[in-house]
Amino acid sequence: MPWFRTFLWIGTIFLMIVLGAKSFSLKSKQVSTVEAFEMASRSEAVAMLQSWKDVSVTHIVVTSIKLDYLFVAFYVLLMLNCSSHQMNKERNLILNNLLRFNIALSIVTGILDIVENVIMMHNINSIDEFFPTVVISILKFAFAGWIIIVWLVSVGKGALSRKAYA
Repeated sequence: MPWFRTFLWIGTIFLMIVLGAKSFSLKSKQVSTVEAFEMASRSEAVAMLQSWKDVSVTHIVVTSIKLDYLFVAFYVLLMLNCSSHQMNKERNLILNNLLRFNIALSIVTGILDIVENVIMMHNINSIDEFFPTVVISILKFAFAGWIIIVWLVSVGKGALSRKAYA
């Protein structure tokens, strides 16, 4: 379904822009972003929360985290769709199996992102019971990066093969 993949690309890019604008608005007020909060230690998180309260931007942070749930749905479906589509075209057995693995890894990546969001909301609402999300964030970003690299290698290999035959 090329229309669905196009819809997922547009939705993912649109949400990246919206979330980026929200991050920019936090930076323009000289406070930490949600991404920094993901990687923060307890003491850093306490300072971030206080700075957000001081300049009244906690609502932007909470809205960004809530919007991230929609972003997760879009980017996970996009990774699933693109990996599955490419897997059906890929003739190299190793790349085909890596693309197949991408499908499972996409789901794990989405679950990690959701868990991270739930924990961050908990940390915002109850900093005394802080739970770090840095390991979850690193795994999520590493898995997403791996998925993208495998997909790009397969797409690039396919493009080079078609060019060689032309």
